[in-house]
Amino acid sequence: MQTSKRTLVFAVLALTVWSLMATGYAGYYYMQYRQLEDTLKTMQSLVLKVNVLINYGNGTKEWNNNTLVPIGATVFNATLAVADIDYSMWGEYVLINSINGIQGTQDTGWIWWIWNRSTSQWQSTIEAANKHVLVDGDTIGWNYQNWASTTPPS
Repeated sequence: MQTSKRTLVFAVLALTVWSLMATGYAGYYYMQYRQLEDTLKTMQSLVLKVNVLINYGNGTKEWNNNTLVPIGATVFNATLAVADIDYSMWGEYVLINSINGIQGTQDTGWIWWIWNRSTSQWQSTIEAANKHVLVDGDTIGWNYQNWASTTPPS
């Protein structure tokens, strides 16, 4: 009887210690979770989500949706985030020579477009890719096309 009482006391003590340790660990990990959640909220306020379409002009299209770029990023920055590009600088303006190995020629090259959310249509621009600052939710499209063409990336 004495041994069984001692075993019971030991078991109760062990369960109490286990319970206190488990509560401590749960509290610690909850605080860590809250801290990471706050950090994530801060980080999310520093980035934009944009969509980038690369239309190779041969029927192949590559979508890069919800691409994260820092606030203040340009079309050029977003393109660098999703593709291997070769470019030249013309003064302060960037000219895209190739995207993912597809090189422009004398007659064809890479032209970027932006999706106009209010008209639900692609809109062309003559602005250099490194000059157009993106806003959250923007969709841009790179189209490999004839320089004289006005066909959007679709």
